[in-house]
Amino acid sequence: MPSIADLRTACANYASSRNYDQSYASFRKATEGAPNLFLSEHRAALLSWLNSWGCRQFAKNCHDLASFEILEWYTLFHPILPDSSRNLIDLPETTLPDIQAAYDSLADRVASIRALRNGSLPTKVTVSETGASKILFAIRPHVFLPWDKAIRDKFFKNSQGTTYTDFLMDAKKTLIEIREECERKNLDFSALPFILGRPMSPIPKLLDEYNWATRMEEIG
Repeated sequence: MPSIADLRTACANYASSRNYDQSYASFRKATEGAPNLFLSEHRAALLSWLNSWGCRQFAKNCHDLASFEILEWYTLFHPILPDSSRNLIDLPETTLPDIQAAYDSLADRVASIRALRNGSLPTKVTVSETGASKILFAIRPHVFLPWDKAIRDKFFKNSQGTTYTDFLMDAKKTLIEIREECERKNLDFSALPFILGRPMSPIPKLLDEYNWATRMEEIG
C-alpha cells in the first residue's frame, strides 16, 4: 500500500512526464467542472480529451458515431450511477452491481468503424475497458479512476479480483489506509490533493497517478 510519501513522489513523476494535466484542465473548463453527457458539446469535449489521453479507438472521423453511442449509454445508465456528491472511500458495496453493469455496457459500445484493406468488410471498434473507465472517471472523478491495460495487467497479477468493481474496492481499501495515516499525522485527508501539490486531481486520481508512475517504472 502506498504511503503519503509514495504518493507525493509518484504524483510528481506523473506531472512531469506527460502533458496530461493541460488536456484534463481543458476538458474541465469546457464542461465547467460538471460534465453532462446529455449535452453534445460536453460529449465532444469528452472525445477530444479521450484522444489526448491516448484512446485511439475513438477515431476522429467517427466522433459523431461515438457521441451517439455514449448518449444512448448515458440515457440508460445515468440514473443508477453514483451521485456526483459521492466519494469512492464512502461508496457502498450495494452499488457495485449497478456500476459493473454500467461499465460492461459502456465498454461494449461502438467507438468507431475501422475500414480494412484488401476489400475486407469494416469492423466495429469498441469503447473497451480502458475507454469505459476513463469515461466513468470523467463524469464522476471522485468515485472512479482510470484502468489502463498496464495497470489492469498488474492488478490481475497481484489480486484475486477480475472486474472493474474489484479494482474500485481495492482502491477504496488503499484510500482508507491513507486516511488513517493522515489521521495519525494530523493531516486533513480531504486536502490531500493540495498537500501533494495536485489540486486538480480528485483523491481517486492520486491513486491513478501512483499506479501509472509505478507501472511505468516497472515497464521502463
